[in-house]
Amino acid sequence: MVDRLAEDHRRTEILRQTLEDLGIKVDRGWLLTNIINVNPSPAGMDAPSLAQKILAFNIKIKVYNPSSNRMVLHHDIASQHIDFILETIKKILNN
Repeated sequence: MVDRLAEDHRRTEILRQTLEDLGIKVDRGWLLTNIINVNPSPAGMDAPSLAQKILAFNIKIKVYNPSSNRMVLHHDIASQHIDFILETIKKILNN
């Protein structure tokens, strides 16, 4: 599994960049990891609302506080899952 970390980090970077393009503030920390913290407030949504709406699509994200969610990628999440997550968030933000 250690050999998969680089791929998880690459996917996390794709997720981070696209979320930022959608207006979501992203903080993945000072190290390149498979974990990112997101603040959906700049895109017009609070963290609990994002978590609740995305759960309807069977995607789970953690709520840390009213303005912060945490997303963690791992070996069970493939590139097509990232595409699905991003398309789902686009739909949520556009409604």
